[in-house]
Amino acid sequence: MRRISEFVAHEVFAAGAEDAHGNPIETWAAAVQLGIYAFNPGGTSEPMIPGYDRVITTPTIYVPSESVLSSRDRVTVRGKVFEVDGVTSDFRNPHNSSMNGNSINLKAVDG
Repeated sequence: MRRISEFVAHEVFAAGAEDAHGNPIETWAAAVQLGIYAFNPGGTSEPMIPGYDRVITTPTIYVPSESVLSSRDRVTVRGKVFEVDGVTSDFRNPHNSSMNGNSINLKAVDG
């Protein structure tokens, strides 16, 4: 039996949006609830770039196979907003094959 451990908010990136002046802008569709199997908080890094004070966080979520997420989508997990980083990967649970699904890499840049 598949077990959802928690729910996150998923926002699909809307390409081609424009502001009132016809300038391209980034926008996302309204958030929908997405059940996930697990959240791996991942790690953080602080790139050594002169003049910048950035922290990059790279967690991973594990979702059912039928969940569709794309690059540039946003996911809010435990109150923090992340962008989907790259493409979805097939995930095989080594302990419970009924929980096989997709692995989604996320990223947030602060600073």
